[in-house]
Amino acid sequence: MKKNECAIVRDLMPPVLDRVASRESLEFVENHILTCEECRKQYEEMKADLPEEIRAEYEEEQGKYKEVLRSVRKTRLRRRILALALAAVLCFAAVIGGRFAYDRLFVEPSVIVSPNDYPVMLSRLKDGSVVVTADIHKLHFNRVSTSETVEEGGKNILYLYYLAAPIRSSDPDAGWKQQKEEMNHLSGETNYSEIHTGLPGHSVLIWKEGDPIPAASEEMETYYALEEECMQYIRSLPPAEAGETRYMNDWPLYSKLEEAQKAVPEWQ
Repeated sequence: MKKNECAIVRDLMPPVLDRVASRESLEFVENHILTCEECRKQYEEMKADLPEEIRAEYEEEQGKYKEVLRSVRKTRLRRRILALALAAVLCFAAVIGGRFAYDRLFVEPSVIVSPNDYPVMLSRLKDGSVVVTADIHKLHFNRVSTSETVEEGGKNILYLYYLAAPIRSSDPDAGWKQQKEEMNHLSGETNYSEIHTGLPGHSVLIWKEGDPIPAASEEMETYYALEEECMQYIRSLPPAEAGETRYMNDWPLYSKLEEAQKAVPEWQ
């Protein structure tokens, strides 16, 4: 191909030097002699054989042409840079948009879960507080429990519910491994007439004033006693210094707290 290109260029040299070749032929010859020493030497020899007057006119035209060519190349380069920059911006926007969409659909809890999907039970601790435990075996996806107190007809009614990601993960290992978890821990001083799961108008009554609440297991009592010790330890720590990172598994009681949680029968 190189030899054929040289032959074509040499055939084009006379009309280029006579200024009768097309702009495309001129550009083809100019680009070729930039990298081909033999053709450039022949081109310069043919140009030197031109009459001085014609050579001067040719070089003047060549100067104007090269100036135009430089301008065209600069314009093309700017367009390429702009195109690359635009492509980079679009790719970045696509990545950010994709991440945002993924978070909204698979990660961020934003949809109210039906109360029929998480049966609950109540347990009363010795200090009078009540632990709400939810059966979460159907909720193996991102979720968060929350609550809302509403006054209806002079009664304080507590509504407990889950918010979950709109799309359940297809990963069978996603979510929590346990079948049950603490949904809420209600202080013994709290005075509710009723407790529901779900939202007003779409809820399930799980307890009303006067209903008995089973006593918590000894294992649950042990867990909350250890949790209180752990919290006291945390409160006793000096403020973290700048750049300092503290890890829960470094706390003296943390491993015991984990074991105690696994032992609570209400959460198994």
